[in-house]
Amino acid sequence: MSAQHDVVSQIDDIVDYFRVYRCEPELTVPVPAFEDGQPPLTVGIAALGGGALGSAYANNGWIYAVHLDGDLVASGADLRSGGIARTHLQMAAVLAVYLADTAEVQPFAGQADRLSLWAYDLEAGEGDIELDARHLRWHLPAAGTTEATR
Repeated sequence: MSAQHDVVSQIDDIVDYFRVYRCEPELTVPVPAFEDGQPPLTVGIAALGGGALGSAYANNGWIYAVHLDGDLVASGADLRSGGIARTHLQMAAVLAVYLADTAEVQPFAGQADRLSLWAYDLEAGEGDIELDARHLRWHLPAAGTTEATR
């Protein structure tokens, strides 16, 4: 059996926790490509029990689903905010840091820098963040400028 078959088999075995909990992501965040040719990468997240975008929740559980090139590659309900109140976007960044640290494991191989830099930019407040219902549009400054573009 080939390594590629093993990865495809692992992806097929992933449980979509949004289906388990019979809910939808409260926020879906596209992670910008770091290099040319990187596939689309999105993180969907919701506070367990429901939450309001922009509100921060401490000691809360979170449901997430990560799609790479349209395929569900990670999902869970094991993400916790602990004693620090965090928003949906901040928890998406926490998840991205974790995924970047495990990026040597398929299917996140080659995505570590992308996830790490995106999480860092979120925490540093760089780029232009625009919430629109459940979707987030992320605009980074154009090369050589300090202004965010829309």
